[in-house]
Parts: sequence; structure tokens; C-alpha cells
Amino acid sequence: MPLKDIIGHDRVVRLLKSIVENDRLSGAYLFLGPEGVGKGTASIEFAKVINCENKGIDACEECVSCRKIKSLNHPDVFIIQKGKESRFIKIDRIRYIAYQVSLKPYEARKKIFIIIDAEDMNEEAQNALLKMLEEPRANQVFILTSSMISGILPTVISRCKVIKFNLL
Repeated sequence: MPLKDIIGHDRVVRLLKSIVENDRLSGAYLFLGPEGVGKGTASIEFAKVINCENKGIDACEECVSCRKIKSLNHPDVFIIQKGKESRFIKIDRIRYIAYQVSLKPYEARKKIFIIIDAEDMNEEAQNALLKMLEEPRANQVFILTSSMISGILPTVISRCKVIKFNLL
């Protein structure tokens, strides 16, 4: 589903398209809004737009990159969330991201790191992530999603461009 097909978030879609169209991509975004409004879906769609081989303001859905991201099999797009057995996203997951950040993208223009429910990171993990957000590389983009901003350290929030999602 391209960005244009996301329903109920016209303002967010216009903003994301404008970021791509004007080549004003930041190193980190925080998609903030109530639970279940589509922040995770929007983050995957934004990753498709960023790495689409046709370089338009929306994903073409037909190129290899778009198809791989859609099937969650792209080697340069990482989705991080807490495991079923854990209450938190732990520091070892963030250390894995740090290792991946040190490598160049395998086949995409940008490596995308999507952290679902970023408030689930423990304090150690957030501090480790903060080091990467403070010194972003040109070939990476972090997208954090959260429904509870109070669970995220203010220093992490300050390094992200906050995009607010409203109830549908």
C-alpha cells in the first residue's frame, strides 16, 4: 500500500511526501500517536518511499526494493520490537543495530531501522540508541513508533523529528 492509500492521516502523508520531495530527510523520526492508528504501517510505507528505485514522492510498489520491504525481507530494513518472552527491548538488540549502522547499505540507498513501541526500550537500550542518534550517518534513517511518549527519554525525543498521528 503506497502512502497515498493510508486512510485518515492526510496531514502525515502530506508531510512525509514533502520530506521526500524536498530531499529534507532527517536521521531520526518519532511517529507518535494512540495505539492502533497505523504508525507501524506508515513507518514501513515511509521506508519504501525512501528506498524506492523509481525515486518518486510515493512508493511504486513494483520495484525490487518495494516488494522486498513489503514482504519484510529487505536486507537494509530492520524492524526491532520486544520479543514475546521479554517486557523490554534490551540493549543487546540495540547493540545489533549499532553493528548494522557501522556497515554500508547492502542494496538500498539508506538503511532503515524501525523500532516499534520505542517506549518498550529499557533505559540502557535508550542510552545506547542515543549515541547513534547524536551522530547520524548519511546512509541511515531511524523511525521510532510510540503511543506513550513518557516512556522515552527526553534526550532521545530531542534527537528525533516528531510526527504526530491522531485518532482516526
